[in-house]
Amino acid sequence: MSNALKQLELKKLENVKLEHKYWARKNILAFTKYTMPDYYINWHHRILCNYLDRFVDGEIKRLMVFMPPRHGKSELVSRRLPAFIFGKNPDAKIIASSYAADLARMMNRDTQRIIDSEEYQELFPKSKLFGKNIRTVGGGTWLRNSDLFEIVDHRGFYRACGVGGGITGMGAEYAIIDDPIKNYQEAESAVYREALWEWYRSTLLTRLEKNDHILITLTRWQDDDLAGRLLKLQKNDSGSDKWVILSLPAIKENNNNCDDPREIGDALWPWKYDEKRLKNIQNSIGSYLWSALFQQSPTPRGGTLFKSINFRYYTFEALTNTYLCYRQNIEEPIGIRKNELIRHVYVDPAIEIKKENDPSGMQAWGYSRKYKVWLLLDRVSDRIEHTSLEQYIKNFAFKNQCIKIGIENEKLGKVLVKQSAGNDTVMGKKIPFEEIPTGGLDKYTRAVPMATYVDNERVFFPREAPWLAKYEGYLTRFPRVDHDEDIDCTSMAQNMENKFSVTEALRGK
Repeated sequence: MSNALKQLELKKLENVKLEHKYWARKNILAFTKYTMPDYYINWHHRILCNYLDRFVDGEIKRLMVFMPPRHGKSELVSRRLPAFIFGKNPDAKIIASSYAADLARMMNRDTQRIIDSEEYQELFPKSKLFGKNIRTVGGGTWLRNSDLFEIVDHRGFYRACGVGGGITGMGAEYAIIDDPIKNYQEAESAVYREALWEWYRSTLLTRLEKNDHILITLTRWQDDDLAGRLLKLQKNDSGSDKWVILSLPAIKENNNNCDDPREIGDALWPWKYDEKRLKNIQNSIGSYLWSALFQQSPTPRGGTLFKSINFRYYTFEALTNTYLCYRQNIEEPIGIRKNELIRHVYVDPAIEIKKENDPSGMQAWGYSRKYKVWLLLDRVSDRIEHTSLEQYIKNFAFKNQCIKIGIENEKLGKVLVKQSAGNDTVMGKKIPFEEIPTGGLDKYTRAVPMATYVDNERVFFPREAPWLAKYEGYLTRFPRVDHDEDIDCTSMAQNMENKFSVTEALRGK
């Protein structure tokens, strides 16, 4: 190749790089590719970046982004976006928050690494952090740690904090909240949701200055989460903040979102989560959590948690001592030998026997370790005098060949467990009493795991039981039921496996 041709090729390459630099200074997607060349871009990242550009430019002042877990939102929102804002405006003031201070600090450090990078400095040489090789106009020092860093020779700063943490003395133009809820337990805790709401209103909002911007990025856990409350406020109060919403479900269900180019039934990011893997996750976590976490459409608490369409049944074949469990569209039932079941009784004792109070409830459950399924074996709901209750429970457990008695550890339950200590033998057979903790969770929250197992055809009811219709009625009407002893006993049955984990389900385990 002649020198002239070489010079021409070099000139072309230089022009291409200059063009890349030009666009990297203009929009977040090009900026991300320039500072992170191996970043894998799907169409939904392009859509998100378009909204983020409008947010930075001031066209959008209040933005909510709803996406499933692990679909690339935090890289763009919590790492690249703050660095890009400082490149455009070194005097910007940013407060960034997540569910935990440690996570917020990690995002802080990641943002610092981006700003320190050679690629970033090629784009935005005026936006620097304090270091040994940085000269300052006044020769002073500038703060730089995992909680707070300042832009050298400018007024800009980045403050990281966990949700609920103090940010007094700080004023900001940009508030970025990324995943303010850590897990299922926090999402379902009314106390935590209220604390998050108060922090947002009394701490975060009071730190924002004129011409402020707020970005909330999250995976929906609950209809009463932070996003849910703000959207309800927007609906009911004409003077409240007006939010622009980008909601991207894991599987497209309708054509309501004009930004979504998919066909109905298509996955959001098949390269990472294809339809088959998403289906496995849905089967693992059930419809309640799937609708919220992956479809960004949480079910209101007044909705039906236990759906009759998912109820499955078994019959007992006395000749072979086998329970035959019938699943949907499966010709061959699961056959479980009687002696293969682990059997427990779960009790929700009533304090009073008045008509307006809940009856005492008790249920016998069998669990198959081999198939990981539950069988409801027997059920009682009755008003029983306190003096007779302990013996009644023992007789019920003996009748159903149970090896353990679990009792909700509140009020009378604690008394019964203590009362039975050292006297838990029934007709020569030892059947220990055990407290089942509620974990401080409400009844609805405690019922979700078993409802998930029902969704996944892992719970079977006795087809011929005379009390079955009444029991199913309580399940399908919950939480709008007069008495909830059946729900409490059913919820306790998860203790036979006690491995319900949303985190594991999200990983596809």
